[in-house]
Amino acid sequence: MGLYIRKSVRVGPLRFNLSTSGIGVSTGLPGFRVGIGPRGTQIHLGRGGFYYRQTISPRAPQYREGDNRPQATHQDRSWTHGPMTPIEFGSVTDMVDSNSSDLLNEIKQKRARFTWWPICLTATLVLVALYLTENYTHSFALPSIILLIIATFVIHQWDQLRKSVVLMYDLDENSISAYEHLCAAVNELKSCSAVWQITSHGQVYDPKYHAGANKIIDRKPISFAYCDPPFVKTNLMIPCVKIGDRSWYLLPDRALVYASNGIGAVEYEALVFATAYTEVIEDGELPADSMIVRYTWRFVNKDGGRDQRFNNNKELPVCRYELLHLSVPAVLDELLQISQLGVAGRLQLAVMQVVQEIFTAKVAEQVRLIEEERRRNQELAQRSLNSSRHITDEAVEDSSSPVESDDIYTALFELCCTIMIADGRASTSEKETIREVMRRVNSKWPDDELDNRIALFINDVRSLGYSTVLSRSMSRLPLFKRKGRDKVLLKSIDLVANADGAIAKREIELCDRVRKFMDDGGS
Repeated sequence: MGLYIRKSVRVGPLRFNLSTSGIGVSTGLPGFRVGIGPRGTQIHLGRGGFYYRQTISPRAPQYREGDNRPQATHQDRSWTHGPMTPIEFGSVTDMVDSNSSDLLNEIKQKRARFTWWPICLTATLVLVALYLTENYTHSFALPSIILLIIATFVIHQWDQLRKSVVLMYDLDENSISAYEHLCAAVNELKSCSAVWQITSHGQVYDPKYHAGANKIIDRKPISFAYCDPPFVKTNLMIPCVKIGDRSWYLLPDRALVYASNGIGAVEYEALVFATAYTEVIEDGELPADSMIVRYTWRFVNKDGGRDQRFNNNKELPVCRYELLHLSVPAVLDELLQISQLGVAGRLQLAVMQVVQEIFTAKVAEQVRLIEEERRRNQELAQRSLNSSRHITDEAVEDSSSPVESDDIYTALFELCCTIMIADGRASTSEKETIREVMRRVNSKWPDDELDNRIALFINDVRSLGYSTVLSRSMSRLPLFKRKGRDKVLLKSIDLVANADGAIAKREIELCDRVRKFMDDGGS
């Protein structure tokens, strides 16, 4: 005797039914039954060969994910797919590179300034309303209205001036060519029949109700324009791409991004492009430039064929689109879907060309600055050499021996140090001036030896006292009585006295004492 498994069991008013889909429960009278099972709630009516069956509130089937299936646009069948997950786009306020911080701060300051012209316009409209209703018929009413109109116009122009940042671009031929290619790529993107921003996506539970797709998306069209960024005036036509609540203004050297929560800026070299192809099942208006790769049905069987149970089961095209992922790492993400293939790649190449021209311009500017610095150093060296020769000729003129020449350098050095220490301190600028003076008179002492001599002089002041060192230095003044030497000495002590930007009283007295000695030979 074989084992027999019943397909239904009656328990009181309920009958439990077993099927391949699971267990269901039904109850009712002959000709009318209501059942609840894996497929949802069903109503069954009819007798004598006439029957009617209707399924209400169907339950979501078990989650199953297909492989390599196209996306489908969102439809109102929430029980057949998971929740729509928004795509995180990031905050534009985090988009601040080191080269754009000053510009962004200036734009924010201009943006925060109060706008006065609406107040003047409101006063004008109120006065006009009173005048038209004959509640204000004074003789000066009409002149007042005219003056307010003129004032409104003037204040409006003034507000525009004080609330605008002016950017003037002077581009060379290569930079102009690169920027024109970028604008052409944006125009090509604009000419596409459809460009969307993907805002959210959801996983499909039952591909049968979504034309076989395993994922659905929500998308919004993006718009294009040519205009100046808010609070910025330029001498170029700036392409603007509005993506959701963000507006991208593509300047020649960077992109400004405006959003409701702030303003950001990013250099083109920081942008990361990623392009790919994706297949989308279109259930609405078909873009004119889209590529149809195949067709499917709105409701499909497991084998991909048409589900005959649905009367409105129409054929849908599967289109191949281009997917563009534009991002600033760890800051911002934009996910775009483009109806025409190849446009995203050409936009990426145009941006790369702009980046290359910006890099070339930076290198050329660095080379120019280096050349200017080198030329300036050469000119300073030549002037210093000429000056040192002139001072040396005056300082060592009529010197009788090398020993006397060394005495002149020692005397000049100590007198300069005496001027330096007269105010009780030795500043860095004064020490550097002494080193420069000794170099100009061609003393042949290297900088490290001059530093040691300055340190020894300061130690002598500390150990012997300033009066002793002053007397020793002043005793060397007769060496400068010869022709030309007095001018070198006086010029040198003036340089040291003025080195730190302030001349102390004791420095002035000591300089006057040296001059007096040179004039009349006094001690």
